[in-house]
Amino acid sequence: MQLVSLAKNPVPSGGTVGSFRGYDGAELRYARWDATRMPRRGTVCLFGGRAEFIEKYFEVIADLRRRGFAIATMDWRGQGGSQRMLSNPRKGHVRGFWEYDRDLIRFMKDIVLPDCPPPFIGLGHSMGGNILLRNATMPGLWFERIVLSAPMIAISDS
Repeated sequence: MQLVSLAKNPVPSGGTVGSFRGYDGAELRYARWDATRMPRRGTVCLFGGRAEFIEKYFEVIADLRRRGFAIATMDWRGQGGSQRMLSNPRKGHVRGFWEYDRDLIRFMKDIVLPDCPPPFIGLGHSMGGNILLRNATMPGLWFERIVLSAPMIAISDS
């Protein structure tokens, strides 16, 4: 797995990119970076919105690293560099938001907890904010703080 670098949006240096298996074996892309400044202040777990991807957040990642935070982020199933669930790669599909919840658990247990310094801060935008909110009251919550940017609170059924 790779990250895409553009002249106006370069990949922050020193990162690790790879894949992990979602709850059902789907291949999901993740990336991690250490803080560039000491003392370390913990890890920001960054969760993007619908149809977003890790590369969109390179500027935010660089800013947070300069402030002493490590970063861990992922592409949700069917988005960015993660596996598509349908034969048409332009269509997103999940059976329910519970799939994102289960993938979040795998990401935390397999990628974040073993290799990233606590405390953990959840940062979610749009759909990522929704998923963080859905999990905020679950037993065993990992996040000391949660920051939401324009969280998707509901989906209209009309």
